[in-house]
Amino acid sequence: MSCSIALLVAFCLFTVDDHCGDFPEKRFDESENTKWTNRYVNFVYRYSVKIPKGLSGYSDLPPSPQHGVGIVLSWEPRAYIYFDGSYNSSGARNTRELEQEHLKWLAEESSQITGILHHKSRLGLVSARRYVARHTCRKLQGTFIEDETIMLHKGIVYTASLLTSPDRYSRDKAVLDQMMRSWRLAHRE
Repeated sequence: MSCSIALLVAFCLFTVDDHCGDFPEKRFDESENTKWTNRYVNFVYRYSVKIPKGLSGYSDLPPSPQHGVGIVLSWEPRAYIYFDGSYNSSGARNTRELEQEHLKWLAEESSQITGILHHKSRLGLVSARRYVARHTCRKLQGTFIEDETIMLHKGIVYTASLLTSPDRYSRDKAVLDQMMRSWRLAHRE
């Protein structure tokens, strides 16, 4: 599959491979994407997130839409964190509706969802919803975990997501949690 980071993080063109440990394509970090270290700043959707020491995030080069940043934690098994800001194009009225949309997409693309945990969370200092879903896939063996936090604020959907394997989840979740605590919303003029 050939897809830009912006398309991934916008959730508009997810395929089975995206939820099943085959995204992003290998070597996307060697392409002409913008490399981020220390802090990613999104001037379009007005948010930032600290990138932990030793990691690099990547986003599309202009003039591609600037939605967010992706970080590969492991190529095999694939573990990927991404942060996104996108307009609420579905017209969801609240975060619970957005969560249900995302879970519907996951169900359509998975062979089976074996468990989902829902709870309140925070993205930086702002209240959000979080779900952790365990699922299996049609094309790949094994179980995958998708951990996603969603927030709706002034017509913009903000997400912080992790796709990983069960044996990596504790370690990868610690990185995601650290980044989520550092997430900041910039005020609009």
